[in-house]
Amino acid sequence: MEKKKESCNVWILNHYAVPPALGSGTRHFDIARYLVKRGYKVRIFVANHQHLLDTSWKERFGSREEIIEDGVIFQIVETRPCKENSVKRFLNMWDYYRNVLKIATGMEEHPNVMWASSVHPLAWCAGIKLSKKYSIPLIVEVRDIWPETLIHSGKMSKYNPVAIYFSLLERKAYKKADHIIALMPSFLDHLRDKGMYRFQSKTTIIPNFVDLGRYERMEKCDLPFDTSSNRRKLVYLGAHGPFNDLETVIKGFEMLVKVHKVPLELHLFGSGPEKNNLVEFTKRNGITSVYFHSAISKDCVPYLLKSVDAAVFPLVPSDLKEAGVSSNKLVDYMASKIPIISVDLPGLPVKHTNGAFFYKPGDPKSFCEAVLRFLKAAPEELHRKVEANFEYVREHRSLDGAGAKVLKILNELVKSRVDG
Repeated sequence: MEKKKESCNVWILNHYAVPPALGSGTRHFDIARYLVKRGYKVRIFVANHQHLLDTSWKERFGSREEIIEDGVIFQIVETRPCKENSVKRFLNMWDYYRNVLKIATGMEEHPNVMWASSVHPLAWCAGIKLSKKYSIPLIVEVRDIWPETLIHSGKMSKYNPVAIYFSLLERKAYKKADHIIALMPSFLDHLRDKGMYRFQSKTTIIPNFVDLGRYERMEKCDLPFDTSSNRRKLVYLGAHGPFNDLETVIKGFEMLVKVHKVPLELHLFGSGPEKNNLVEFTKRNGITSVYFHSAISKDCVPYLLKSVDAAVFPLVPSDLKEAGVSSNKLVDYMASKIPIISVDLPGLPVKHTNGAFFYKPGDPKSFCEAVLRFLKAAPEELHRKVEANFEYVREHRSLDGAGAKVLKILNELVKSRVDG
């Protein structure tokens, strides 16, 4: 009898990966499930405590060290709790780096490919060490260009020691990588601007994507609001952090209900370091009809978006070429065929389609005016925008397209090691 061929084992290091039940950032779960269906084994190493989650993994799933969902293995890495951008968050990242090395080096199974994904670059450092230990190819994934994102948003000086340290880690990671995956097309320009031309040839751009199957098999879910209410509903999905600029949205919403007397509700789903401040700001200013909810399951997102009138996509003002270009929430909005109120920044997919009602970043009055334009828009205009958005996602941002690129990378990396 012919011996069954051993499946390729991929280890993914992503501090912030989640399954659908914990929220919308399911990039690596969706890719992993795609690979599992094609005979791969995938293990994702995730932090127990993540600052964007309302609960830890072990509080949600019990004390197990690993969770298996649709054949994808989530390996839980212990970290200390953190809920804000502070020293505790850095220590939370350090815990992940230190403990993922302990767990991974103590396992009996042998990986064939190491995939280390930022946000924070300590995941790259762990990936470099583990790929060397097991003598396997290393994929470095760049989700944000650190420290450029912090510098351009004004959160950090380029002379800050942390920025300098991140820059050194960045160069080391790109040099050690057998292949680089980046979410932003402008990453190739970044390599050129930093004199790292030689890394362009081993880079593939794979932005965030949508599993359109979720919209085809839409699950009916319990929603935390009255769908029969005659008030129009705006929704926001995602992180409540300093980059998301939800204060501008809430201030603009205040103008809509207090000055223009528009019967509206604003529903904000998610968590993050700014959430408590936003809740307090809303109460302090007597802004009614703003509702804060926990993150909703990714599988419930299609039903939720079909149950509201428009979705909101805010970001802080930025001079980055493609701030938000690979946002999970934005491509979900586009796939749902829902009208979108979006910040006006270059590079956004909805800029390519003219598929949103735009407002100036950081300007509550402009946000208010954008919502009023949406409310007055003719059905023909709304139809054109939402259809253009859906076609863009179907052609450029589908799971099948992203999965095919990942398969090609993995096959070439494994084959090169075998041939070598």
